[in-house]
Amino acid sequence: MTQKIKEQWAVLILLFIVPIFHVWIGTENSYIADSALKAMQTDSLIQNGFRTEELRYPAQELDPHHEAFFLPGSGFAKEIRGKFIGQYPISFSFFSSLFRLGGITWKWMPMLLSFFTILSLYLLSKRGLISQKTVLLGYGATILFALSLDFSEYSIYFLFNSLGFSWWLLYRESKKSRYLYFALIACSISIWLRLESLLFLGSLVLSEILILGRNARNSIKELNPFAVLFALSPMFLFFLWNFRNYGNILGVRFIFNYGNDNVAFLDRILRFFRSRS
Repeated sequence: MTQKIKEQWAVLILLFIVPIFHVWIGTENSYIADSALKAMQTDSLIQNGFRTEELRYPAQELDPHHEAFFLPGSGFAKEIRGKFIGQYPISFSFFSSLFRLGGITWKWMPMLLSFFTILSLYLLSKRGLISQKTVLLGYGATILFALSLDFSEYSIYFLFNSLGFSWWLLYRESKKSRYLYFALIACSISIWLRLESLLFLGSLVLSEILILGRNARNSIKELNPFAVLFALSPMFLFFLWNFRNYGNILGVRFIFNYGNDNVAFLDRILRFFRSRS
């Protein structure tokens, strides 16, 4: 027991401090702008019986054009294919709705999501990828600190990418294909939460090819193509879902941020990647 405490002392400090900080700062009152819309999307999904992601706007009959919506003219919500929806992915709304149905109130949701960030740092430290000092710095001296105080998808997104990165390094060390498949599954799932995971997954693949060099072809031959396709199935389902529901494989967030009927689809994709370079 003492040895485990020594090994994970920073994680234990975070488990103690983070709840106190949430209560002290009053994060239950932080539902403004995007976090308020994410909460609205979650409750709307529940109220709609998970049949549609359309926002439940109380003044719909009085204000059919949503001119009095609490984020008017901000581009946070608009009609797409006849449905008034928010700009954030339905995957996070679905995930958070499970906690709501489980009895977690909005008061405690930001704190609960913070524990996913701590879990990510714990997994990275347990794997030996970061030290305990880095655990504290990673949480308190980076953007993770601010993002973890809000009701958002970042904590879950960080968890899946941390799992994917850990398994990818395990594959690199052991050359056991199952770890690569696990990594692909984790990174593919995180694409449902944020499009940046496409860049992250692509970077991992490209770096692996560059590291292997001439041996890359032999390593690829050792993989089971059906297992690779299965591992990437969350990503393919993401593209299919978006195309079917929004007419764009990159989904609603891409449409809200970069959609423009006067701009070619390829130009929109190039603009998306340039904005993140």
